Amino acid sequence: QFDWIKKNKEELGVDFVGKTENLQEDFNKVCDSIGIDKFELSHRNKSQRADYQDYYNEESKRFVFKNYKKDIDMFNYKF
Repeated sequence: QFDWIKKNKEELGVDFVGKTENLQEDFNKVCDSIGIDKFELSHRNKSQRADYQDYYNEESKRFVFKNYKKDIDMFNYKF
């Protein structure tokens, strides 16, 4: 994702990046930042699934780490 929002090779080109796992909290930050009233976001079509890590084996973990290392580091993800 970094490649889509970068300013240059190492720097983000945006002030804030919200994450879906923190959607309401991050939405509230944006509302505060631009000076509008907060409201609760609805959640439709929610799936009941296992933790995302349960869907990966060692090979797929290596693939993701190799191809998305910049995103993992930039956005403070742990795998």
